[in-house]
Amino acid sequence: MRKCPHCGEPVEAGQETCFACGQPVRVRKRRARSPVNALLLVVAGAIIGLALTSLVVARTRAARKHAAEIKKRELARVQDSVRQANQAREDSVRSIANTAQEVGELNSEINREEQRFKTTYEGATKGRPSPEQVRLAGVAQDEIVRLRQLVRALGATVRESERRQIRADIKAAQGRLSEVISELGSVPRQKSRAGGEGKPELKPKDKESSGKPPSGRRPHQKDR
Repeated sequence: MRKCPHCGEPVEAGQETCFACGQPVRVRKRRARSPVNALLLVVAGAIIGLALTSLVVARTRAARKHAAEIKKRELARVQDSVRQANQAREDSVRSIANTAQEVGELNSEINREEQRFKTTYEGATKGRPSPEQVRLAGVAQDEIVRLRQLVRALGATVRESERRQIRADIKAAQGRLSEVISELGSVPRQKSRAGGEGKPELKPKDKESSGKPPSGRRPHQKDR
């Protein structure tokens, strides 16, 4: 038989309250708390610390690697810029040399065309140019002056796009000059007139109008 845990009086089975003291007979048992394992806490703390340390080290390494890559790319960019600058300098020197040679050749061509113009003009006019020949000679001289200006501009220009345009203008001016010189040689020169430039052409005189009688005859003598 059980006893009341408070007063010690016997209690029946199933009785919940002690009739002697009035206290409850059934008492809830408290679970015994297991002692905290200090070693487990130490191990867990060590694991957490190691994980944090590894994370910090990994991030540090990643940052260093990223910085090294940035530095490497920057160095490659600088080297590429230097290489491009050297190549541009070499191209510029080569272009200047080629342009100087081209300018010399173009000036030689202009000199030949100018000499051709002078020869054609002198041969076509014979000192008596017609108004059309004078006009064509002025056009030819203007084209020669323009050609020399274009050649000087070609030598002073750096941009290749502008050089291409100047070369096209030079080619067009050379074509016009050649056409004008050819046309100049085909235009007839100024004809001489009495009282004008040059000596008039002498025509053969008729025997009856020459003022001299024919041989064996007297003036105004009729034939019998």
